[in-house]
Amino acid sequence: MNLSISSQQIYFFNHHGYIAFESVLSPGECDELEAHINAALLSRIKRPLSRITAEEIYREGRDLWREKEDIKNFLLSRRLASIALSLAGKSSLHLGFDQW
Repeated sequence: MNLSISSQQIYFFNHHGYIAFESVLSPGECDELEAHINAALLSRIKRPLSRITAEEIYREGRDLWREKEDIKNFLLSRRLASIALSLAGKSSLHLGFDQW
């Protein structure tokens, strides 16, 4: 799926530093990604996620993508790369992740 990004969206992104897209992921893909994230968090924290604070989840989420190949594959997908390149107006980018 190629997401077409309008000039208005690029303008918004450049002026606000963020943008929200609908339908980048299907509901099934969201559920699958969330399950991988929760599994990786659970393996780190070793107690039910319902019993930890948001701050602890955030802290334990650092470099989470390194532990789950499925999370890494999503972050390195052509779909996300295409969006990032379009928003940045560049032909190549180096992205760094510290969460997920």
